[in-house]
Amino acid sequence: MERKEMMDIYLPEIQWLLEESQDAAYIIDIRQGIIIYMNEAGKRVFDVGDDIVGQSPEAVGNHCWNASFQNLTGNKYYTYEYYNDKVNVNFVVREKLVQWDQRKCVLRVLVGINNMENMERTLADKIHIENTLYNFINTLTGHEAAADNDATMNYIVKLIGEFYSADRAYIIELNNEARKYSYSYEWCREGVPKHKTPGLIAEKSMKIQQRVYEKNMAVLIRDIEEIRNTAAEEYKYQFENGVHSIYSIPYLQEGMLKGFVGVDNPRVTLQNYSLLKMMTLFVEECMFRYKFRLEKEFSLYHDTLTGQRNQNGMRIFSQQVLRFFQGSLGVAVANINGLRDMNRDFGREYGDNALISFTDFLMERFKDMQIFRLDGDEFVVLGMDMTYEEFHQCIVEAEKESEKVLYRGASFGDVWIEDAEEADLTSLVHSATQHMIISKRHYYERYHKSSKYNDDKILKNLLDEMQQGHFIIYFQPKIDARKEELVGMEALIRYKSEQHGILPPGKFVPLLEKEGLICYIDYFVLEQACATLANWIRQGKKVVPISVNFSRSTIKEKDVVNKIMDIVKNYNIPYEYILVEITETEGDLDRDAFVSIGSDLIKKGIGISLDDFCSRYSCVSLLTSLPFQEVKFDKSMIDMIAVDNNMKILCESMMDTCNRFGYRIVAEGVETEEQLMVLRKMNCNTIQGYYYSRPISTEEFEKKYYIQK
Repeated sequence: MERKEMMDIYLPEIQWLLEESQDAAYIIDIRQGIIIYMNEAGKRVFDVGDDIVGQSPEAVGNHCWNASFQNLTGNKYYTYEYYNDKVNVNFVVREKLVQWDQRKCVLRVLVGINNMENMERTLADKIHIENTLYNFINTLTGHEAAADNDATMNYIVKLIGEFYSADRAYIIELNNEARKYSYSYEWCREGVPKHKTPGLIAEKSMKIQQRVYEKNMAVLIRDIEEIRNTAAEEYKYQFENGVHSIYSIPYLQEGMLKGFVGVDNPRVTLQNYSLLKMMTLFVEECMFRYKFRLEKEFSLYHDTLTGQRNQNGMRIFSQQVLRFFQGSLGVAVANINGLRDMNRDFGREYGDNALISFTDFLMERFKDMQIFRLDGDEFVVLGMDMTYEEFHQCIVEAEKESEKVLYRGASFGDVWIEDAEEADLTSLVHSATQHMIISKRHYYERYHKSSKYNDDKILKNLLDEMQQGHFIIYFQPKIDARKEELVGMEALIRYKSEQHGILPPGKFVPLLEKEGLICYIDYFVLEQACATLANWIRQGKKVVPISVNFSRSTIKEKDVVNKIMDIVKNYNIPYEYILVEITETEGDLDRDAFVSIGSDLIKKGIGISLDDFCSRYSCVSLLTSLPFQEVKFDKSMIDMIAVDNNMKILCESMMDTCNRFGYRIVAEGVETEEQLMVLRKMNCNTIQGYYYSRPISTEEFEKKYYIQK
């Protein structure tokens, strides 16, 4: 007999079924030829005790135990009639192969009969029960059950309904909070409609079930007229749904009532309803397994404390929704102020409650938006198809109102893009975080606190190193290629290390941006540039405009325009000699904010340079938003114009557009004569790049260009 022919049933899984059975049953070890188990019904029938275990099967009658062995399989019962001379009873015997404690065995079930009519009726009932249970076990242990719980549960209620020849079979779940019931799964016989009230049902409409559950009993209503006077609401509900009789059993989870498994108008009337009770145990197990799987899946994509979607949930939302979304997108990052202090001063539970309260606040303020909790005290809010003014105003108001629900409020940062179709959500969240850090820094300055966003030691070290001369300014010239003369320059930051010499911005600027301190560098560069210009003017030297690059986080500051003007005024520099370079990048600086800041500076006499034009994210339509003094074409495009004809055509077209607007064009990163020749043919004559000069110190710059009248 091949192992695959046997049904893998183990002691914990089948013993309770055999103990519930009213029929005699015992199990025989094939190899040893002894009885290894007998149920209580069997002991009563054969008048034996526990010592029957270990004896030969002949101890319970004249039955040759292995007579039919060759005919047995594990898939179905072998059935025959047999007279037992010990108890003088005719039995219908059913045998099949089973595996019991890793041993190959025979399960023998004996049904006593008095006559052929009873035998046929009893045999039909028992086989009906066995087949139904067998289908139950196969359903619950199959791969499909693990993969699709809904399909499994629908199949189970179908089995129950068909077994009892009922009009309906169903699983009702209790909503503990609402104290109402709902039909989770329902099967109906052909031609029978589903319950007319499939949604939540008031508890008083399930009065009988509830009362009987409290007594730990099943519900059996043979005639619904029985409850007409004692449970009027339920009678009305059941009558309207065509119910004449009901049989249902409550099922529990963790000792608490979760609902009922029931049938309406059952036509099969067996001696007892033990099968439905057994089925209910299966339902409890299946529902528990389903609940466990749902909780596990929920925790993968949701934060268990607040119930909001987490980092994985946001990633799935981006993949399944945002990638197909066409429209504007606002992204905000919110961070609770002082959560670490709350946990320290008032305990972790207080901090958790603050997180929950803040979540409720966000859900109330941003009802139609998407909310995620990424990590710790940080949340993300997505606003889709909103104007910049609508989204930004929501964020501003939320930041103000947050102090009413939190210890010290929350800090917010936001970005907005007009077209989200090609948006990189990770980059947008990063950009919004940078803006949030600015707000967070203001908070810590106000409360004189240090944090991961505003470490007093790092700031003090930064200011000390500025004063000690570790940060220095280099200049890179802008040359008119036709006249080979200086027409402008850009001020660039460098760090002078005692160990490593002069370090470029890439070595330290990212860290300062992360710490929220880059604004100190931006204002430092502007001040040093103004000081240099003022010195040259006093010496009577010929000066040219200096451009200073401002980071996007600095530009986002509320008083950036006033701070720039104060520095320029302090050194008495004519405004026409100062250019502020701004980079318009996806989401980092939204269009309206870009135009607003640029307009304010232009009104005050400061020129605007559009940096990194034609880079990955810059928008051509931005050319119409401000009267730029110059437009700087990004090095990534300049690198390709001498080797890629398509890029050359595109670049020439864009430069022609800028010329038509009257903007001065600057080509960044020019390194070869071939590139220079191509640019001259395109009427681009202002060149910045290593072809003429790398960034050099003030002293070298003075010597090289003889800046004198």
